[in-house]
Amino acid sequence: MHLTKNLTQSNATVIPVLTFVESKGYNIQNLLQSSNLNKNFMDDYNGRIAIESVDILFNNLAQLLELNDFGLKAGAVFATNSSSILHHLLIACGTLRKSIQYLKRFKVLFTDEIAPDLLIEGNTAILRYYYQPPSYPISPYRIEAAILSATYWLRIICGKRFSIDRVAFQFKQPLHIDSYRKLLRSTVAFEQSHYEIHFNKRWLDEIVRRENPIILSLLEAEAQYLKNEIKDGKVIFVRKLQGYIRNGQLDYNCSVKDAAQLLGVSARTVVRRLATENISFKKLVIQERIRFAKELLSREYCIDEVAIKTGYSCRRTFERAFIRMVNISPAQFKNR
Repeated sequence: MHLTKNLTQSNATVIPVLTFVESKGYNIQNLLQSSNLNKNFMDDYNGRIAIESVDILFNNLAQLLELNDFGLKAGAVFATNSSSILHHLLIACGTLRKSIQYLKRFKVLFTDEIAPDLLIEGNTAILRYYYQPPSYPISPYRIEAAILSATYWLRIICGKRFSIDRVAFQFKQPLHIDSYRKLLRSTVAFEQSHYEIHFNKRWLDEIVRRENPIILSLLEAEAQYLKNEIKDGKVIFVRKLQGYIRNGQLDYNCSVKDAAQLLGVSARTVVRRLATENISFKKLVIQERIRFAKELLSREYCIDEVAIKTGYSCRRTFERAFIRMVNISPAQFKNR
């Protein structure tokens, strides 16, 4: 098995944990800075973070909170507060086997690390996880969080009757062994050859819920779209800026400089990155204005109100922009 340099994982796997810490009254801005993260990290769910930075961040968080079992608690927070498309896809499946197949296919939405293997030994199913040794000391807190969230995911999919027989860790037994037993609800073994979760193989093919094929298809399509973005070596810059405009962090009269400041890059970088996606900053903002205008027109707002809400100085200017983008007038769109 060869190792991959510059591994990353989704910001969405970390932000719920930071949000939880912040809700406890801690100021996390200094923490982000000491962990080599941009101050706008919390707003970028579609971004990626170097796994080395996650290790530094989790070590710093454990020290800040003075919690030996921080990794386990972080895993519980992520598992119960995740907004990841992959999490939704996994729990929409009718069987655990199908969920595991999706996990192997779309693991990159969580992390670049290798997807777990499913092994069968007698009546036991084993999920074997791989955490590649980097060139620096790996954080046990990140591993604890990942394994704990995986056990939560298994229980959410299979229901209350599901039980885990054994969880294995490669590192030495820590002092907080009671937390392991309480949160994992399983026999726990340390200094093992692999990171593993053991359970009865009958759960693989037991029908745990009725699938909704339409919802499953939509989730799968979105997961594939996101995977393709990552496979291409980028999380689409356009999507980041669209998100900032839609949640109000950038208004419709914003400049490239405003966007660059929010992203923590230069204005030139914004222009260059958008050019690789065949769009200008001006056109992106106009598209977002017109998208919102269509939404408002469909919700019974009058055209004058829509013009104001989408940042146009007057109805006439709005109508010209709308016609250029949609090829029909706002009135025609509204009356369709």
